[in-house]
Amino acid sequence: MTQILIVEDEQSLREGVAEVLELEGYTVLSAENGQMALDLLNQHQPDLIVCDIMMPELDGYEFLTRVRQNPRLNTVPFIFLTAKVSHDDQRHGMNLGADDYLTKPFDPDELISAVEARLERHQSMVAPYEKALQEAKSEQERIRQCLDEAAEQFRRFIRLSPDGVLMIDLKGIIHLANPAMLRMLRADQRDHVVKHPIRDVLVAEEVSTMTAYLQDVIGNPEHQGLQFETQFLRQDGTTFLAEVTMGYFEFGDIAAAQLIVRDVTERRRVEAELRALNEHKNRFFSILAHDLRNPFTVLLGSIELLMENIDDFDKTEIKRLAETMDISANTVFRLLENLLQWSRIQMGRMEIDPAPLDLAVIATLNLELVRESAQAKQIQLINQITTEIPAYGDMNMIDTVIRNLLTNAIKFTPPGGNVTITAQVNGNTAELSVSDTGIGIS
Repeated sequence: MTQILIVEDEQSLREGVAEVLELEGYTVLSAENGQMALDLLNQHQPDLIVCDIMMPELDGYEFLTRVRQNPRLNTVPFIFLTAKVSHDDQRHGMNLGADDYLTKPFDPDELISAVEARLERHQSMVAPYEKALQEAKSEQERIRQCLDEAAEQFRRFIRLSPDGVLMIDLKGIIHLANPAMLRMLRADQRDHVVKHPIRDVLVAEEVSTMTAYLQDVIGNPEHQGLQFETQFLRQDGTTFLAEVTMGYFEFGDIAAAQLIVRDVTERRRVEAELRALNEHKNRFFSILAHDLRNPFTVLLGSIELLMENIDDFDKTEIKRLAETMDISANTVFRLLENLLQWSRIQMGRMEIDPAPLDLAVIATLNLELVRESAQAKQIQLINQITTEIPAYGDMNMIDTVIRNLLTNAIKFTPPGGNVTITAQVNGNTAELSVSDTGIGIS
């Protein structure tokens, strides 16, 4: 309901004006002078003020001046009631911010018309601003909701992120650690990490570097961020290697650095294993290529010799060449079998099939396989296994191990040296050894 303040020192006029306005449905506040009216305005926000000019304590002009100085009231329509109607009086009132004058005496219709005119004019003036204000408030509320949703999504991202997240201020104090980070640090409670200095979760050697990075990023908000690796210290005293991405972040009213932390310990272990496996593969293929060359050379040479002299050779010579080719072909076959087994081992698909076997037989077969390589370096192969050596194991695996031992011994023995293979039964264990006259392992 529209509220009107009447300021008039003459009681009968004040009450008469109040009665007329109340009959029109307005809510009326009354004061007999400017000072009392100011006291009322501390508690009320009228829609229009009707005020006499000549009053004790605080006259109408001074009262109007005080009203217009109040940002909350400076647009409220203001009508003067006065017997002073000179042009100078009107100009003075208008200059102070009055909107209209009613000259005493006046009839009720004049009062109602003036009040309605001022209220309508005021409403027409403020309506666009009120609409714009309402639209601004609606937009502000929409933005607030969007910000709240974004903040909740960010909190959810931080909470569910598989990577660790830390918020650290310029002094190195941790203000946030997400669940993933707490798990990495093996911290049972959030309070064991949050509000603690970053040095508490780093190995000592990394603290100075981390401090320099924090100063660099927080001191330069435009910084695009840093990526580096560092060693973190867990609550149980163990450490882990982490890949860190650091960038500037305003955490509430705190200028901070946001750290995205990823434990790369397992990745580095796998990478090291892959490098070692690749090096092993390269060495294996190098040895295999060397070992395949000799039997293939003998095989191809024997075939060529046989083809060129097939009509001249007798059965004895042909049989000798066939035996040589057979040995070379079997050598190649066994080397390829070795390659296949190695591949199965690397893929974890090697099946173990233990069975009774004789180490003496396996040793003899493998000595024949490497004999060509030994002869090429004038290395003497010595077999000191003269009796049966019964054992129980996987034939393919033991065969591969013995062949590799012999191959390595020949490879690292200088020309003219010796490679010796021996075996013996020691209780429930069969022992086989390969020795050479090479430099050995230092």
